[in-house]
Amino acid sequence: MQLTLYMTSTLNGYIATENDDTPWSTAVWKSYYTIAKKFNAIILGRRTYEMMKEVNELEKMGNPFTIVVSTTKSPLHSNVIFVMSPKEAVKVIKEKNITNALIGGGGKLNASFMKQNLIDKLGFVEKFE
Repeated sequence: MQLTLYMTSTLNGYIATENDDTPWSTAVWKSYYTIAKKFNAIILGRRTYEMMKEVNELEKMGNPFTIVVSTTKSPLHSNVIFVMSPKEAVKVIKEKNITNALIGGGGKLNASFMKQNLIDKLGFVEKFE
């Protein structure tokens, strides 16, 4: 099993504006979709999941198996599982025999996986375009 963190950031470390807007260019989003489709699953924080769900971003990625790390439970879609922690997400990945998963943000989730040393690979876009 391999966990890959992929994130886009400004040069000074911001991944979104103060109002949670991500002013990524169409090219950056297309790149993200291309990368995400190479993984068996995507792991998201609750806020990132809700924002992506609202504008059908997961559909654009082909509705990947999605693990949402959150203390807030939401109605489940057949392809979405809510867990309480990064370690619980890893447990689900192992139970489902998922060989690779993309950690797709947000910032709090990324930091949690980093602090717990759960990331095998890192992909990084250094600026918004």
